[in-house]
Amino acid sequence: MRIIVLLRFVRSKTGRAFFIYLVLSGGICIAAANYFYHDKLESHLTQEADENVTALRLVDAFVTTYSSVRSQYAQDAPVPATFRAHSIENFNKQPRSTGTFLLRWVGRLGRQIKTPPSDAEMADAIEVLVATPEHNPQTELKVVDGRQVLRTIYPSLASDQSCVDCHNHLQSQSGKPKWQLNDVMGAFAIETPMDLFLPGIKKQSYTIGLGLFMALTGIGLVISILHFHQTTTAQ
Repeated sequence: MRIIVLLRFVRSKTGRAFFIYLVLSGGICIAAANYFYHDKLESHLTQEADENVTALRLVDAFVTTYSSVRSQYAQDAPVPATFRAHSIENFNKQPRSTGTFLLRWVGRLGRQIKTPPSDAEMADAIEVLVATPEHNPQTELKVVDGRQVLRTIYPSLASDQSCVDCHNHLQSQSGKPKWQLNDVMGAFAIETPMDLFLPGIKKQSYTIGLGLFMALTGIGLVISILHFHQTTTAQ
């Protein structure tokens, strides 16, 4: 008897309307889950909660390296042009930095002193910074060595004349163009693994989408059953 009633419900206008309602509800739930996922992802990409801590650790690495390098020369010795790259290497070797994120200072492709861009996309991103007057940082998700990472490119400007002179001295030996004050000489490239964050927000998105779908399905089913009962009783 129940099977007969179910078949009558499926074949009725109410049943067909209910299935159309399910399709529309599924689309709404998928859209809601996608919105939640992208909203959470965007919030994470733009957050700056750890910026001050990272900056302080980085400054500490610079100061430590500067002291050790400068002590090898006269008291008024200039800072070597590779000082920044070596400081970054020492920073990455700190135990708390391993696996958390990778920080590099890279030069423009073909004009680097020590570290070139790691790939063509990074080189292109730096050239975009060069061509843009505002020199705004760029942040995007990338797959690097099979891992999804958040890559942020911060422009590095030639803001100190002594630094410019030192770089120009090295580059003049290889026939490369000279730098001018305030030129974009390269960039800080920070790559943060997203292995732990992305699965979490995906799970939350699926939970929200599924929960919303079940709620809409329950509401639609109750209304459809009541309407089907009324129409069959009237007949």
